[in-house]
Amino acid sequence: MRRVRVLHVHTTYRQGGGEDVVVETERKMLEDAGVDVAPVDARNPSGDVAAVAALATASWNHHAARRVLALARRERADVVHIHNTWFALTAAVPAVLSGAGYPVVATL
Repeated sequence: MRRVRVLHVHTTYRQGGGEDVVVETERKMLEDAGVDVAPVDARNPSGDVAAVAALATASWNHHAARRVLALARRERADVVHIHNTWFALTAAVPAVLSGAGYPVVATL
């Protein structure tokens, strides 16, 4: 019997904090419960100039959405759990995944 496969999506912060800890803790809890977890960690640009340039796609990043959809397909995800899409991934990610038929849940 195939185990449930979760694509676990998060954009990390420049400085680690509570949300990053929650993501890592949840991944471990899921794995300990017998769930296959495929982590997807995006990173926002670290430099100010790159960050300002990246803000141009911050409202809807088609490239990031296509990349995460390809990962969901490759990993044969049963469900996608999203923690944070700001701003490297954007709201395009859950919209594209949902449109492709993947159940999407989010921690807000």
